[in-house]
Amino acid sequence: MRLLMQQTFPVGRFHATPWRAFPFDDPYGEWPPSPWRLLRAILARSFQLSREFPKDSEEEHERLRELLVHAFCTSKISWQLPTQSWRGPGIQQYHPADFEYSHPSPRKFKVYDYREEFRDGTLDIADLGHELIKFFTIYKDKSKKDILEFFNENMELVKMEPDIAPEKVKALNDLIRKMKLTARKYKHYFPDEKSYTATKVKDNFWLTPENTSPLFWILDSDHSLWKPDLLIHLDDCLARMTYFGRAESITYIERIHENLDIVANCFLRDSRTTVAVPVLCPKANATLEDVGCMTNEKKVANSTIPPGAVWKYAERPLITKNKKPQRPSKKLLPTTVLQFAIGGRVFPPLKLWLRVTERFRGTILQKIAQNQTGNQKAQFYELSSDIRENYSLLTGKGENGVRLTGHRHAAFFLIPDEEVKPTRLICYRKKPFTSEEQMAILSASEVPLAWDYRGNQWKLRLVPLSKETPLPYEKDIFGESRLWETLVPYVPPLHVFRQNGKPKPGAEVENQVKSNLENLNLPQAEISLLDESSNSVQWMKVHRPRRERRWQTNDDKRGYRIRLNFIVPTKGPVFIGNSSHFGLGLFAPVPVDGSTQLKGNV
Repeated sequence: MRLLMQQTFPVGRFHATPWRAFPFDDPYGEWPPSPWRLLRAILARSFQLSREFPKDSEEEHERLRELLVHAFCTSKISWQLPTQSWRGPGIQQYHPADFEYSHPSPRKFKVYDYREEFRDGTLDIADLGHELIKFFTIYKDKSKKDILEFFNENMELVKMEPDIAPEKVKALNDLIRKMKLTARKYKHYFPDEKSYTATKVKDNFWLTPENTSPLFWILDSDHSLWKPDLLIHLDDCLARMTYFGRAESITYIERIHENLDIVANCFLRDSRTTVAVPVLCPKANATLEDVGCMTNEKKVANSTIPPGAVWKYAERPLITKNKKPQRPSKKLLPTTVLQFAIGGRVFPPLKLWLRVTERFRGTILQKIAQNQTGNQKAQFYELSSDIRENYSLLTGKGENGVRLTGHRHAAFFLIPDEEVKPTRLICYRKKPFTSEEQMAILSASEVPLAWDYRGNQWKLRLVPLSKETPLPYEKDIFGESRLWETLVPYVPPLHVFRQNGKPKPGAEVENQVKSNLENLNLPQAEISLLDESSNSVQWMKVHRPRRERRWQTNDDKRGYRIRLNFIVPTKGPVFIGNSSHFGLGLFAPVPVDGSTQLKGNV
């Protein structure tokens, strides 16, 4: 015969601790609930039935209890535990401790002897026996009210008059001065100062949310043991059970009459495993006397487990929590340009602009690696070569790490303002960015960018801008013009001077610019340096690939301000030279008035 009992906890918590475990020292609690606890709870309600119906035969109730204990102890018990229950974080509460004075230092005040002269009604204590009064005092409490108190010879308070009239206070003080009474100093603990100390304890529990499946007790036993009168008695006991475990563990339990297909997920076993927990169970031969013993009895208090009980072990099912369904990420439309506004307290000088674009690109690749592996510490260079090749238009490296040509991969530009501070970061690529790449770029923009290698204390923040946000006319790198001028200094790919300081033949700046334009299939242009004096040369940091960082070399290179006069109008962006995909060598159309874009030496 299979007996099913369904148990729920309306509050959503089950408070209980294993046998002989202190509730506030046990962080795990009792889960699954022990059969020993359930059997004793049912017996407690059986005794309640006897009190409710005193006219019924006590012998009949005793017989049903013995049958109940025998049937329960000989049954094979298992559970179907709700898999969405887990150990709660615990609630820390203040509990009262021993009553004592909260402030050890008493109040100090003066007392006066009570004499015969006061018996004329001056102090108005006619309702007291004058022979009891030995001392009195008058003082002001915290609210500045006058208080009059009378004491006996043992300095015990006999009477207290709160908030006495000012006239009476004046008359009493005049009498004290007239009789020249000498005050005695006395220490006294006032009643309002007596309080209790509190101690903070942690109440641990198991969470059993109401919207989860209930707890099922499954008892498999001989059909002949559970007779109809015993089942009726069991139902009456379960109906009267209001809490299970500690008193705050409200419960509702009932026997299921219909045949439900309940499959157990937690079983009792005799041996312990690494993941099993101890569960106190009644022995098969336990008697009513054993189960109903009191905890203060010697045979219980002096034993590790109560008589008639045995430790068994159960493995809890794996915890599964409800996960909110994730909305499918919205696919972004392909675009060739992404713009970001730049904010910060301290901006990098022009020489260190490359650090901003270089680190932003590295953050993008790191976000891609995290999305591919699910590991927040993953790095892009740790991915397989096949995956890295899929993002070659972001990295600029194709198969076997070969560098791409023709400006096909992504470029990152910084646009300056009139004070030569970076105000706009632009991501550009001829082939539109995919939705996945845009999500990685937007995710990377949420990470602050540090541009100082020494302390990383100065950081910039990026704010995405809409595609419709225009660039300033004089710095519209996507415009069309014949006359173009460097917005960020141009760094030649080759050294212009030898080690002895003399010009290197064939490596002049003009020749290198011409070669760069030819490699990009741009129209011919008249090339001129805006200022040929050596003082106007701007030293710039250039990009060093990972494979070259192990070599000692100087990454400070000369940057020049160039003007290009194409033979035909040319559409931007125009960016050439060393580290051009990191923002160096960026050109902008020259306004009609012919003013330069970058004023002065930064």
